[in-house]
Amino acid sequence: MYTSARLRGRAQNGMADALAEWAALRAEPQVEPAADAVARLQALGRARWERPHCPPDLAMLETPAPLPGRSQPITAALRALRAHAEALAALSLAERLDLPTSAPSLLPTPSAA
Repeated sequence: MYTSARLRGRAQNGMADALAEWAALRAEPQVEPAADAVARLQALGRARWERPHCPPDLAMLETPAPLPGRSQPITAALRALRAHAEALAALSLAERLDLPTSAPSLLPTPSAA
């Protein structure tokens, strides 16, 4: 690790880079927002229900990396997903399948979280 500037600007792998890396290690991980996860999992559930013997689209199975400016701290996302699961637990399977695609409205609002 170099701790002084070299030629132009600061040194690559210098102290500033090390400090930024350490700060990133302490930051809470950012993940796919809960509303996006609910929509993706809802689409996966519908696809599996409609075509039980066909493999689902891989895009539905894999959790995408959060887009810049469109992420959520992992603890907030887990809290919102747990609340959504609790709201769905009270519904029958038929009621769950009948939910509109806008079902993420069951997620708590940011003020309630």
